[in-house]
Amino acid sequence: MSKNNENKTNINTNEEVDLGQLFKMIARVFQRFFNFIASIFTSFFSILILIVAHFYKRAKFYAVALVLGFVMGLFLDKSSAKIYGANMYIQTNFSSGYQVYENVNNLNQLASTLKDSLQLAELLGISVSEAAKLEGFSIAPDINPITTALMFSEYKQNLDSISRLDANYEDYIDSARGFDFNTHQLTIFTSSQNIPQNINQKLPIALADNDYLKRVLEANQGNLISEDAVLLEQKTEINTLVNKYLEIRIKESNKESTPGAGTNLFMADAQKNNLIVNEANLIKQKLGLEEQRRALKMKKATQKNIVSVLSKFPARSYSMDTWYKKAVFWIPVLFFFLSGLVFVFLRIGKYLKKEGAI
Repeated sequence: MSKNNENKTNINTNEEVDLGQLFKMIARVFQRFFNFIASIFTSFFSILILIVAHFYKRAKFYAVALVLGFVMGLFLDKSSAKIYGANMYIQTNFSSGYQVYENVNNLNQLASTLKDSLQLAELLGISVSEAAKLEGFSIAPDINPITTALMFSEYKQNLDSISRLDANYEDYIDSARGFDFNTHQLTIFTSSQNIPQNINQKLPIALADNDYLKRVLEANQGNLISEDAVLLEQKTEINTLVNKYLEIRIKESNKESTPGAGTNLFMADAQKNNLIVNEANLIKQKLGLEEQRRALKMKKATQKNIVSVLSKFPARSYSMDTWYKKAVFWIPVLFFFLSGLVFVFLRIGKYLKKEGAI
């Protein structure tokens, strides 16, 4: 019995020792973790102190660099030619976005790279002196969430059921190109604030200079005119029928009244069935035709041109410089970083000399 008690005591003691070792191990792990975190903060604080000390000791040098950069940037901003700009918003019809983007790129090259004032003046219908003041063109789609959502919805409707499940809005937007949209922002850059007003009429024509697009426009206008003529003819026929039914109603009102609402027309075998024609239905059809004609007129107006101008250029352009692109901002910043780079190289040189490397 005494031996069994001794064995149990030894087992309990061993278990207590094992638990004690386990707790010590866990404590060492936590201690190392907290020491690691503390070393990170200590290192960060030390680096911060070194940086502050560096700028504090050399504050005069950095101040001189900033002042020199500011003066130089101010001089460059005052002496350099100012660039003004203005925006025109256009709508491309009949998938003309491809041609419009190509023509804008061509105009931009003529204005900014080739400086071909003669060809610019010919294309835009302006004088050579006015064309010489043009500095460039750019175009970008005018995108908003509502438009993109409608485009994606229309895109999904044209897919089969399986492809529709795999369609993703983000992927669709990422794959969309500028000319896939209908509304675009066209920007003109000029060295003068006065914008030639003829450019508002000539530029959309120059952008849509394509024989295929002209044929599509002509065919579309012809179809719309034919459709309007058909609707007008149907409206005329309905007016004639309504007038006839009203005449019959007047005649029938002088006779013995017939049960039921509407005008009674008794023709051949229909007399047995007491056929009733209600002109109210014809009037509803007439109103429907008038609504179709109004929609057709709106369609003719919006598709009258290959490129429709939603908002033309203003009479005077305006400054399009952003503050971070001005020399008075970025030159002082550049001088500041160059000064810091010089001090870093000097420090490295001293260290290498101290180590005897150079």
